[in-house]
Amino acid sequence: MAKLHFGLAVAGLLCAATVLVRVDNATSAFPFRSVPVLVADRTINERLAGTNTFQVLVEGEEGAIKNPEVLRAMAATQRFLEREPQIGKTLSIVDFLTRASEAREVSVPLSDGATIAWLYRHGEVRSRRDDGEMARLTVALDAAASAQFERRLIR
Repeated sequence: MAKLHFGLAVAGLLCAATVLVRVDNATSAFPFRSVPVLVADRTINERLAGTNTFQVLVEGEEGAIKNPEVLRAMAATQRFLEREPQIGKTLSIVDFLTRASEAREVSVPLSDGATIAWLYRHGEVRSRRDDGEMARLTVALDAAASAQFERRLIR
């Protein structure tokens, strides 16, 4: 009978102790700082973007990712997070769109002066060749302008 009471007491203590359990994969709170994996983790955090990730999910209606305001808001959120000292690096679709659109070749009919003017106003025209009917431009557009230009072409 005493064993049963003791077993129930131990089980009760273990159940009560579960509220003290914290699920966490951050190694920075580990008490033994000289463990090799912790030394490596600190080195990676100091020299690279870090080993712990923080993800932000942006939800919207279908096609929202093509909306320049959405892309600008994502870029603004990214710039805000980059100013935080605990954040080593940020990466988003805006980065990929920016890189993909850094310099693109665009052919526009010379008769479409509005589009040509738009490219000069919203991008950085790096070169231009006119060959009779077409203006061939090399232009860099940021992610938001690139999305806006794509929508302009679809019309």
